[in-house]
Amino acid sequence: MKIESHNGSWTFITPIFNLKLHDVVNEEFRIDRVTFISSKKIMNIKNRLGIDKKVITELQKKWDVRKYINSFHTFGILRIGGEPAKVKTDCFRLVRDELLILATSQLFFQNRSFTGFLGFSGENDLSSIQHLFLESSKKYFTYGKQLTRSPLGLDLDKEWFDYHKKLFFFKLLDVIRPKKNFSSEWREEIKRAAIFLGKSINTSDISSAFLWNMIALEILLTHQGDSYKTDLPKRIEALLGWFKRWETDSYIDNIVRVYKLRSAFVHDGNNGAITKKDLLFTDKILFNVLWNIIKNISFFSSKNKVIEFTKDYEARTYLNLKRKKKPKLYFADKSYSPQELIEI
Repeated sequence: MKIESHNGSWTFITPIFNLKLHDVVNEEFRIDRVTFISSKKIMNIKNRLGIDKKVITELQKKWDVRKYINSFHTFGILRIGGEPAKVKTDCFRLVRDELLILATSQLFFQNRSFTGFLGFSGENDLSSIQHLFLESSKKYFTYGKQLTRSPLGLDLDKEWFDYHKKLFFFKLLDVIRPKKNFSSEWREEIKRAAIFLGKSINTSDISSAFLWNMIALEILLTHQGDSYKTDLPKRIEALLGWFKRWETDSYIDNIVRVYKLRSAFVHDGNNGAITKKDLLFTDKILFNVLWNIIKNISFFSSKNKVIEFTKDYEARTYLNLKRKKKPKLYFADKSYSPQELIEI
């Protein structure tokens, strides 16, 4: 019988591109089922991974495993049962999904132009594209070359750690990990929304990033069958409409406008009108919606609880009553200079 067909308890290990783990996280970081770990540390935790020393000894007789490990900075590790040939695709999917959740920690931590692209080693390596302009009537030409991906990665260092202690990323991880007293359906919806946000952060294509953001918002705030065009703006306003510049900056009009852009893209394939500013606007809305849900997860213990809150807000607004003081709501604003917009 081939080893790939052996039904057993396996440790899946794959090298990761563009992620570095520092001392502040003890050179390892767990999302849910997947742990990301530095190459320096991986050989010292064999027992914790459930790997028998005899396996490593036997492996080293046939293959320079230390040389392989030292060729990369970081690995993703997953414990799984079954036959390698049958579960390999699932392993890559699980690692990718949880890497995308980690990618969400870059939103607002740094500008879009500085976000690192995370992936499996070999698929996201840096590459460049070239171009040439020739002027038709004169002897002018210009040649250019640019990277297709940011040369920057994600460092889980002290700056990153301190930033997220103040916000909600660590609590997001607590929410998406299984809990007895938490709705598994809501947990999975929040996890899917985080994965789509990670897809948005992890692409340089503006319209694709925009669409992933809109899908994440719909996952968090709507049920199938809702009138997204009218319900989505109302529910966003219930969470964020207290912001002092909500009316002066025409947030509702902009939410309606980006939803029309989303519909034109999804239904007609028309993405030509989606701009960088539209993407950054959805970044801001999604960041703040997710922040408020996660920070108040006991209050918003299901999507229905979120929707009940928004309906209560709508009724109170109609009756000209003040907002309720609870839950405590948050809003983070972020602006980009003209030069920063060009660099995205």
